[in-house]
Amino acid sequence: MHTILIVEDEGKLLEVLAVALENMGYACVAAGSAEEALQALQEHEIHLILSDLRLPGLSGRDLLAKVKDIAPGLPVVIMTAYAEVKDAVEIIKEGAFDYIVKPFDLSALEATMTSALRFHALSVDNRQLRKELGRTFDGAELIGQSPAIRTVRQKIHTAASCLANVLITGESGTGKEIVAKTIHYSGPRASSPFVVLNSSAIPESLLESELFGHVKGAFTGATANQTGRFAQADNGTLFLDEIGDMPLALQPKILRCLQDKIVQPLGSRTSLQVDARIIAATNHDLLEAIGRGAFRRDLYYRLNVYPIVLPPLRERREDIPLLAEYFAKKCATRMGRHPVTFTAEALRVMRDIPGPAMSGSWKIAWSVSPSSPPATGSRRKNSQSARSSVTLRKSRRSFPHRNLHWRPHQGDQLFPWIWTTTWRHRNANSSGKPWKRPEECRTKRLNC
Repeated sequence: MHTILIVEDEGKLLEVLAVALENMGYACVAAGSAEEALQALQEHEIHLILSDLRLPGLSGRDLLAKVKDIAPGLPVVIMTAYAEVKDAVEIIKEGAFDYIVKPFDLSALEATMTSALRFHALSVDNRQLRKELGRTFDGAELIGQSPAIRTVRQKIHTAASCLANVLITGESGTGKEIVAKTIHYSGPRASSPFVVLNSSAIPESLLESELFGHVKGAFTGATANQTGRFAQADNGTLFLDEIGDMPLALQPKILRCLQDKIVQPLGSRTSLQVDARIIAATNHDLLEAIGRGAFRRDLYYRLNVYPIVLPPLRERREDIPLLAEYFAKKCATRMGRHPVTFTAEALRVMRDIPGPAMSGSWKIAWSVSPSSPPATGSRRKNSQSARSSVTLRKSRRSFPHRNLHWRPHQGDQLFPWIWTTTWRHRNANSSGKPWKRPEECRTKRLNC
């Protein structure tokens, strides 16, 4: 039940309003002055304030100012006489939700309060969501304790404390978007939008419209106005992923936006002021691209104000055990399985994987024997028996272990897949039946 704080110095009207609101299903707290209302705010959980504009002592406007300091998201509805409408309009500009003119119909009052309470609920949900986003992208997915990853964390902390443009470079799968989100949600613009645009995922013919927006009729198919990504990220952050693939023809327009903080939608004669922080990322060598004329040097220096280079996994192999445990837990949770542990031999093999597969992020897929039950509904008495260990078997094939196989993923990027491992539950072989060969186990490829 919502609680309404009624602030009215006329006793009879205060009583009538309290009865009417209680009949509508609200709980009411009555106050005859702004001072009493402020005291009531400290003693009760209030969801909406219904206040007269003219009060003895502090006025309704003074009360609004103090409420905004105490409870910024709390909606305030002002009751006013017809002659005071101009004052009521001014007070709305100062933060009141709405006003209602005396004498008023109770149905109109109920509609206004319903809208105000809905607004309050959405504001609370929005603040909670932003807190959750801040916790989600606090760098927790930057797994590792190697000197290289510690250096990256320190650079993220420095970048988050300022508003300089950031250029993140690194091979595919090294976590560039995670770093960008962590910078945004750890900085002063965490409550503002974080807008993403992948330059390589949008056709070149549509990329300009996506970046700068367009007006209705700007081109064939433009049936309505569209806000561009720069405008969407106003007062926030625009993450330009794969900036190395940005068409050369669009780069001067991006440079002008960075210099002048102005965008002009397609088909429009007016320009828009935007204040968006830019975080760009690429897996290309932009200096090499500049040398062959594929990237503008002036745009490069505009973006590369604060560079962050992400190391590939092959340069921080000591983090592989932590990453293996992280992905194993994540996959087990998604599949409803019990957590698994890796033997020392398995971790050694993963650390010693050669070749280009260690150039990016890697994921684990495993085979689950039919005797391995899902975690849901399991009633094992001994929780220790539910734990599994993954072991690796030797092979005579060209690769050092039969359960490692190179598979292409996302173009020419290669990842190792553990594809014939066996989950060995401690109680699974109590019947004396022989273990199934890995080839007989079904293989699952998990999108972790």
